[in-house]
Amino acid sequence: MKTLVTDLGFNNYGTLGRGESPADLLTVEQSRRWADLDGRCVRIGEAECDVTDVDGTYSAWLDEIGAEFVILRPDFYVAATASDTAGLQASLDTILAGLHLTVDVTTPAA
Repeated sequence: MKTLVTDLGFNNYGTLGRGESPADLLTVEQSRRWADLDGRCVRIGEAECDVTDVDGTYSAWLDEIGAEFVILRPDFYVAATASDTAGLQASLDTILAGLHLTVDVTTPAA
C-alpha cells in the first residue's frame, strides 16, 4: 500500500525528512513558529520512523530531486527542498519571513 503525501496528516505546512527528523534540527524559535502554524515534521525511512517508506517511493523521489528534506505548503506544493540541516533551517527562515506573521500582543502568553 502506497502512502500519499496527503495521507501524512498535514493540516497546514509540513516538513518531510529522510534519515534525521526535521523536528530535531529546527532551532527553538523555528520550532515555536512552526508549531504556531500547526506545521508538522515527519521522518521518513525504513525503520523507527514516523512513516515507513515500504516500497522506497519517497527515497527515490528525494534522490531524484537531490534532497534530504522537503517543506510542503498547505496545498501540498513543494515550498522548498534542502540537502542538509543548514539548508533546511535557511529555507524555513525564508518561508516564515515571507508569511509576515505577527504576534498578538493583546493575548497574554500561557
